[in-house]
Amino acid sequence: MNEFIYILENASMPGIVKIGRTDRTVPERVNELSSHTGVPTKFIVVKEYSVIDSIAAERKIHERLAEYRVSENREFFRIDCDDAALIIEPLLASQKSDLRRDFETEDKLLEQAIPIVVKLGIVRPRVLEGLMGVSYEAALLAISTLKSKGILNEQNELCGSWRIEHERLLNKESEQRELSSLKAREDTERHDALIKQVKEALGDLRDPETDEAVDVRFDLSGENPAVEIRGSAWVTSEAQKRLANLPFPETAPVEPDPAVTIADGSAAPATPKPKLLPRRKPITVAQTPM
Repeated sequence: MNEFIYILENASMPGIVKIGRTDRTVPERVNELSSHTGVPTKFIVVKEYSVIDSIAAERKIHERLAEYRVSENREFFRIDCDDAALIIEPLLASQKSDLRRDFETEDKLLEQAIPIVVKLGIVRPRVLEGLMGVSYEAALLAISTLKSKGILNEQNELCGSWRIEHERLLNKESEQRELSSLKAREDTERHDALIKQVKEALGDLRDPETDEAVDVRFDLSGENPAVEIRGSAWVTSEAQKRLANLPFPETAPVEPDPAVTIADGSAAPATPKPKLLPRRKPITVAQTPM
């Protein structure tokens, strides 16, 4: 696809020329510029040059004409159009070897840029520079390549089927956020219900001999919520029996703990530690001596 450097004049801006680039036809670009409401008269094409890489060519030209530039972020120069052409034409001729397109580089940049642009929907050179970790010139080249492939329009926005893909991606991300939020709410409700049931079941539990209350702690950080019971052997054994009778869990058989020695020296029967299985995820009950 041909790319162009152009020199334009406008009767409303005497002594000033606009020098820029386009990867479309120059008349298309001129019509676009002239349609802006801030421009009272149409732009006129003075010169146009077909180049291989308009981004690199424009950069060289703007650097060379920096002393004539009206504003740093605008493509207007206070110079006669013939004088501008005398400077530009030799510059383009001397830069031919530098303006050869590196298709391998373009393909690599394209591969990097497409996922970023599809996610953002619109992109600017500085944004692409930061996200891709490339130079500003490489970001400009990536945007130019995306435009030449019909992926971006002149405003650096996705167009055609690429815009549809961007919207599909946004919808998918929105659905994933909603699912994550719903899951978080469900987990919170489930954890709150677990804590309430355990506290109701064990709230009045005390050792009949020592009047020691059960110490219940909850670990809700892992995949499987855990209830940790601390207290005497009798308290922990009784607590596990009560938890086993809660309406939502089920007791899974496990290997019993070794027998616990009671104060009078006799051996208390071994008590299996139940694994409580709520409606969705297992609750692990751990016995920790005081």
